[in-house]
Amino acid sequence: VQEHLYNVNVVQMVGCLGTGKPQLDGLELSLTLAKKLNGTFCNVYAPVYVESELVQSYLLKEPSIAQAVRMSGRADIVISGVGSLADPDGSLNRAGYFSDAERKALLAQGACAILQGRILDRDGKELPLPGRYVVGAELDAMRRAPWCIGINAGADRAAETLAAVRSGCINTLAVDEVLAKELLAL
Repeated sequence: VQEHLYNVNVVQMVGCLGTGKPQLDGLELSLTLAKKLNGTFCNVYAPVYVESELVQSYLLKEPSIAQAVRMSGRADIVISGVGSLADPDGSLNRAGYFSDAERKALLAQGACAILQGRILDRDGKELPLPGRYVVGAELDAMRRAPWCIGINAGADRAAETLAAVRSGCINTLAVDEVLAKELLAL
Protein backbone atom coordinates (compact mmCIF):
# COMPACT_ATOMS: atom_id res chain seq x y z
CA VAL A 1 0.00 0.00 0.00
CA GLN A 2 1.47 3.32 -1.06
CA GLU A 3 0.61 6.27 1.13
CA HIS A 4 -0.08 9.51 -0.69
CA LEU A 5 1.52 12.60 0.75
CA TYR A 6 0.17 16.06 0.06
CA ASN A 7 1.62 19.52 0.33
CA VAL A 8 5.19 18.37 1.06
CA ASN A 9 7.79 21.12 0.98
CA VAL A 10 11.45 20.17 1.32
CA VAL A 11 13.59 23.04 2.59
CA GLN A 12 17.38 23.25 2.66
CA MET A 13 18.22 24.90 5.99
CA VAL A 14 21.82 25.94 5.37
CA GLY A 15 24.02 26.89 2.44
CA CYS A 16 25.90 24.56 0.12
CA LEU A 17 29.21 22.82 0.53
CA GLY A 18 30.15 23.37 -3.09
CA THR A 19 32.17 20.16 -3.31
CA GLY A 20 30.84 19.16 -6.70
CA LYS A 21 29.59 15.91 -5.13
CA PRO A 22 25.79 15.94 -5.35
CA GLN A 23 25.40 13.07 -2.88
CA LEU A 24 26.83 15.37 -0.17
CA ASP A 25 25.32 18.74 -0.97
CA GLY A 26 22.02 20.14 0.23
CA LEU A 27 20.89 21.35 -3.19
CA GLU A 28 20.84 17.89 -4.70
CA LEU A 29 19.61 16.20 -1.53
CA SER A 30 16.58 18.47 -1.21
CA LEU A 31 15.75 18.11 -4.91
CA THR A 32 15.99 14.31 -4.73
CA LEU A 33 13.88 14.12 -1.58
CA ALA A 34 11.25 16.47 -3.03
CA LYS A 35 11.00 14.29 -6.15
CA LYS A 36 10.60 11.11 -4.09
CA LEU A 37 7.88 12.72 -1.95
CA ASN A 38 6.16 14.35 -4.94
CA GLY A 39 6.69 17.72 -3.29
CA THR A 40 8.32 21.07 -3.84
CA PHE A 41 11.72 22.30 -2.71
CA CYS A 42 13.26 25.54 -1.52
CA ASN A 43 17.04 25.85 -1.49
CA VAL A 44 19.68 28.15 -0.05
CA TYR A 45 21.72 29.20 -3.08
CA ALA A 46 24.78 30.35 -1.14
CA PRO A 47 27.83 28.81 0.51
CA VAL A 48 27.44 27.41 4.02
CA TYR A 49 29.96 29.99 5.32
CA VAL A 50 30.95 33.48 4.30
CA GLU A 51 33.87 35.42 5.79
CA SER A 52 31.98 38.63 6.53
CA GLU A 53 29.03 39.34 8.78
CA LEU A 54 27.98 42.04 6.31
CA VAL A 55 27.92 39.54 3.41
CA GLN A 56 25.97 37.12 5.60
CA SER A 57 23.37 39.79 6.39
CA TYR A 58 22.96 40.68 2.70
CA LEU A 59 22.59 37.04 1.69
CA LEU A 60 20.02 36.35 4.42
CA LYS A 61 17.95 39.24 3.00
CA GLU A 62 17.95 37.80 -0.52
CA PRO A 63 14.33 36.77 -1.22
CA SER A 64 14.97 33.09 -2.01
CA ILE A 65 17.28 32.62 0.99
CA ALA A 66 14.96 34.56 3.30
CA GLN A 67 12.10 32.33 2.17
CA ALA A 68 14.08 29.16 2.93
CA VAL A 69 15.00 30.47 6.39
CA ARG A 70 11.36 31.40 7.11
CA MET A 71 10.14 28.00 5.96
CA SER A 72 12.83 26.29 8.07
CA GLY A 73 11.36 27.95 11.13
CA ARG A 74 8.00 26.33 10.41
CA ALA A 75 9.24 22.81 9.64
CA ASP A 76 7.31 19.82 10.91
CA ILE A 77 10.22 17.44 10.38
CA VAL A 78 13.93 18.23 10.20
CA ILE A 79 16.47 15.66 9.04
CA SER A 80 20.10 16.46 9.73
CA GLY A 81 23.40 14.70 9.75
CA VAL A 82 25.67 15.28 12.72
CA GLY A 83 29.13 16.29 11.63
CA SER A 84 32.46 15.69 13.30
CA LEU A 85 35.46 17.98 13.56
CA ALA A 86 37.51 15.01 14.75
CA ASP A 87 37.10 13.37 11.36
CA PRO A 88 39.61 14.91 8.93
CA ASP A 89 37.50 13.48 6.10
CA GLY A 90 34.28 15.17 7.29
CA SER A 91 32.26 16.96 4.62
CA LEU A 92 33.18 20.51 5.72
CA ASN A 93 36.85 19.55 5.88
CA ARG A 94 36.74 17.94 2.44
CA ALA A 95 34.99 21.03 1.08
CA GLY A 96 37.96 23.12 2.27
CA TYR A 97 36.15 25.15 4.91
CA PHE A 98 38.68 24.15 7.59
CA SER A 99 42.37 23.56 7.25
CA ASP A 100 43.81 20.75 9.33
CA ALA A 101 45.40 23.32 11.68
CA GLU A 102 42.07 25.18 12.10
CA ARG A 103 40.23 21.94 12.74
CA LYS A 104 42.74 20.91 15.41
CA ALA A 105 42.64 24.37 17.01
CA LEU A 106 38.83 24.20 17.24
CA LEU A 107 39.05 20.76 18.82
CA ALA A 108 41.56 22.10 21.36
CA GLN A 109 39.08 24.87 22.21
CA GLY A 110 36.41 22.30 23.04
CA ALA A 111 34.61 21.99 19.70
CA CYS A 112 33.00 18.62 19.15
CA ALA A 113 30.11 18.45 16.68
CA ILE A 114 28.85 20.28 13.62
CA LEU A 115 25.13 20.79 13.20
CA GLN A 116 23.83 22.82 10.25
CA GLY A 117 27.24 24.45 9.88
CA ARG A 118 27.36 25.47 13.53
CA ILE A 119 30.02 24.23 15.92
CA LEU A 120 28.91 22.66 19.22
CA ASP A 121 30.92 21.79 22.30
CA ARG A 122 30.40 18.49 24.18
CA ASP A 123 27.54 20.05 26.17
CA GLY A 124 25.71 21.08 23.00
CA LYS A 125 26.45 24.79 23.36
CA GLU A 126 27.13 26.68 20.14
CA LEU A 127 30.65 28.03 19.90
CA PRO A 128 31.52 31.21 18.02
CA LEU A 129 33.33 30.67 14.76
CA PRO A 130 35.26 33.87 14.02
CA GLY A 131 35.58 34.67 10.34
CA ARG A 132 32.91 32.16 9.33
CA TYR A 133 29.30 33.20 9.26
CA VAL A 134 26.61 30.63 8.48
CA VAL A 135 24.16 31.35 5.69
CA GLY A 136 21.03 29.58 6.82
CA ALA A 137 18.51 29.09 9.58
CA GLU A 138 19.46 29.42 13.23
CA LEU A 139 19.59 26.28 15.38
CA ASP A 140 16.35 27.39 17.05
CA ALA A 141 14.54 26.38 13.85
CA MET A 142 15.56 22.81 14.64
CA ARG A 143 14.49 23.15 18.27
CA ARG A 144 11.00 24.31 17.23
CA ALA A 145 10.34 21.39 14.89
CA PRO A 146 8.15 18.66 16.42
CA TRP A 147 10.42 16.04 14.86
CA CYS A 148 14.13 16.68 14.48
CA ILE A 149 15.94 13.57 13.35
CA GLY A 150 19.70 13.36 13.73
CA ILE A 151 21.46 10.79 11.56
CA ASN A 152 24.87 9.33 12.33
CA ALA A 153 26.78 6.06 12.31
CA GLY A 154 29.87 4.54 13.90
CA ALA A 155 30.92 4.13 17.52
CA ASP A 156 33.52 6.88 17.00
CA ARG A 157 30.68 9.41 16.52
CA ALA A 158 29.15 9.05 19.99
CA ALA A 159 30.49 12.31 21.48
CA GLU A 160 29.27 14.32 18.48
CA THR A 161 25.86 12.68 18.50
CA LEU A 162 25.45 13.24 22.23
CA ALA A 163 26.45 16.91 21.83
CA ALA A 164 23.73 17.31 19.18
CA VAL A 165 21.14 15.76 21.50
CA ARG A 166 22.30 17.94 24.41
CA SER A 167 21.89 21.03 22.22
CA GLY A 168 18.15 20.46 22.22
CA CYS A 169 18.15 20.39 18.42
CA ILE A 170 17.74 16.64 18.02
CA ASN A 171 14.81 14.76 19.57
CA THR A 172 14.98 11.59 17.46
CA LEU A 173 18.02 9.57 16.41
CA ALA A 174 18.63 7.29 13.45
CA VAL A 175 21.89 5.51 14.26
CA ASP A 176 23.51 2.15 13.72
CA GLU A 177 23.73 -0.45 16.50
CA VAL A 178 27.36 0.21 17.47
CA LEU A 179 26.69 3.94 17.89
CA ALA A 180 23.51 3.24 19.89
CA LYS A 181 25.45 1.01 22.29
CA GLU A 182 28.21 3.61 22.67
CA LEU A 183 25.64 6.35 23.34
CA LEU A 184 24.02 4.22 26.05
CA ALA A 185 27.43 3.64 27.61
CA LEU A 186 28.01 7.40 27.77
